[in-house]
Amino acid sequence: MNIEITRTTESFGDAYSISINSFLLYSACLETRHFFDNALVLSRLDHGKHPRLLLSRNLSFFTASYDLLHWNETMHAWEEHYAQFKTRSLWKSHYQCLHQQDVYDIYTHPNQLRSVYKNEQMIACWERAALAPTDTDCYKITADDDCEVELLISFCLILDNFSSSNKQGLVQLELGLQAEARPFDPAWKPKYAPLDHLWTSSL
Repeated sequence: MNIEITRTTESFGDAYSISINSFLLYSACLETRHFFDNALVLSRLDHGKHPRLLLSRNLSFFTASYDLLHWNETMHAWEEHYAQFKTRSLWKSHYQCLHQQDVYDIYTHPNQLRSVYKNEQMIACWERAALAPTDTDCYKITADDDCEVELLISFCLILDNFSSSNKQGLVQLELGLQAEARPFDPAWKPKYAPLDHLWTSSL
C-alpha cells in the first residue's frame, strides 16, 4: 500500500490531503474551535460529516504526548482512550502508541526516514520530502496492505505536528539523527493482500 500525505500551510493553519494508492480519500486539519482546541482532526472524504479520529495533544514539554479519540458511529460519541501516543526516547526519536492489545513503535532513522513496528514486526516506513514552495511538505508511506490505515496516518500527522511546533525536533532532523533506537531494516518488503481481500474492504 502506498500512502501520500501532503501538508500545506494556510492562513488558518496546516491542512493535509491524504491519498491511498493514488486515490484522495482523507483530509486533516488543525481544529481550534470548541472542545477540539488545537487538536488534529482526521476525516474521510466519503464518510459523512463526522471526523474519523481526533488527535489531541497533551501538555508536555519537549516530548510528544497525544490521545487518539475515535468517532463511534453507533453511539454517536467519541471513544476516549482509543489509543495513546507518547515519546519513548527524545534523544533517539523513538515513539510508541498503545492501541487495545497492540504496541506500535515508530523509529527515526537518518535521511528523513521512519519505520513502524507492530508488536515487534515491521509493517511500514515513510520518508519526508520537502516540496516547492517551502511551506509544503510531503510524506510517502509504504505499508502492509492489512495495516490499520487510519492509525498509520495518525502517526505521521502527529509527528509532523509535533516537529513543526518543536524547534528542537526540527533541528535534530535537519542536522541528522545522532543515535537510533533501532536501525532501519533495508530488507523489509510490504505484504500485499490477495486480490479477493483488497485493503479497501477494511476501510
